[in-house]
Amino acid sequence: MLARMLPHDNVLVLAFSPLFPLLRQRVIEFWKVEDYVRAEHLRRVILLLGEKAPTLPLSPLTETEQDVARLMLAGRTTLDIADDLIMSINGVRYYINKLHRKLLTRTHKQMLERLRTLNLEG
Repeated sequence: MLARMLPHDNVLVLAFSPLFPLLRQRVIEFWKVEDYVRAEHLRRVILLLGEKAPTLPLSPLTETEQDVARLMLAGRTTLDIADDLIMSINGVRYYINKLHRKLLTRTHKQMLERLRTLNLEG
C-alpha cells in the first residue's frame, strides 16, 4: 500500500523526512540485537520512501551454523546432520531457523541459494 501511495503523494515523504535519521538508527539497533527481519523491513521502508538506507552487513555465522550450512549444502537431511554433529534433531532445527533469520530467507531453497553465494561448500 505504501508503494502505491508514493508516486501520487509526495506529502507522505515530506511527513517522514524528520524521522529518517531516527529510522536509520533504529535499523542499526535492530541489527545489533540480531532482529534481522525487523531491520530489513525497516530498511526497505526507508528505501521505498526514496531515502538512503543503511547497508546491513551479513551477520557472521557461528562455527556451528557454518557446520550445519555446509552439511545442508552437501544434501544431508536433518537427521544426518544431527548424527554428524552429535546433537538433537531439535538442535539442528534451531540452527536452521537461526540461519533463516540471519540470511533473511523464508524457504529452504532461498537459504541454500544464499549459502552457495557465501562459498561455504568447502
